[in-house]
Amino acid sequence: MASANRSTMKQRARSLLAYINTRRRELLPICAALSLIMISLVLFVNLADEIIGGDTINFDRAALNYIYDYQSAFLDNLFRYGTALAGAEIAIILTVTLLIYLAYRKRFRQFFLSISIIAGAQILNLMLKASFARDRPDPWEQIVTEASYSFPSGHAMMSNAIAVTVVLLAWRTRYRYVVLVGALIYVMFIGLSRLYLGVHYPTDIIGGWLMSIAWATLCWATIHIIANKRTIRIDKGA
Repeated sequence: MASANRSTMKQRARSLLAYINTRRRELLPICAALSLIMISLVLFVNLADEIIGGDTINFDRAALNYIYDYQSAFLDNLFRYGTALAGAEIAIILTVTLLIYLAYRKRFRQFFLSISIIAGAQILNLMLKASFARDRPDPWEQIVTEASYSFPSGHAMMSNAIAVTVVLLAWRTRYRYVVLVGALIYVMFIGLSRLYLGVHYPTDIIGGWLMSIAWATLCWATIHIIANKRTIRIDKGA
């Protein structure tokens, strides 16, 4: 009886290894995505816990005071108008334009990926802000005013969501590295603009990036799995 059980277990183990070996090209990206989601969420939860405990306030204030020393009329205008590139109006225009293009080209997988990442990030940000209800910084006379809560930064989440979406859409083209560099510059610029304008703490920006990465990766993994299952069913039917 024990020998039969061992034989069955060995057979199941071989079957599992054979399955993994044949599907490793599909499983490896999913495993990497799940790892990235877990890492981002763990870092976000730890950061949120430190913010709630007041452990980050000295760092936040010191960073804002350092940035304040570099204020000038030129930078005031640059960041005041530049920060709008991740505002609600621009995000809506970019998203609608992108979705119309993808629908016209009948790239429906990319269509659903884009709308889930960008629209989902906006909804998730509103929910998280209401949950944490962190007051915005008030370090100096601000160039712009914001009425919503501070953590996590909506501009950081939206800019990162837009950037990740564009990178994913361009990844299989020859322009992927140019798009990647441009996306990184865009995300960093928006994050810096929120700090310069004094409407966010650095930890708000970091939290927005972490949650946006987790959400965008989850959307990609979900659609990737659904698309692969559909492909497998079609192959079996054929």
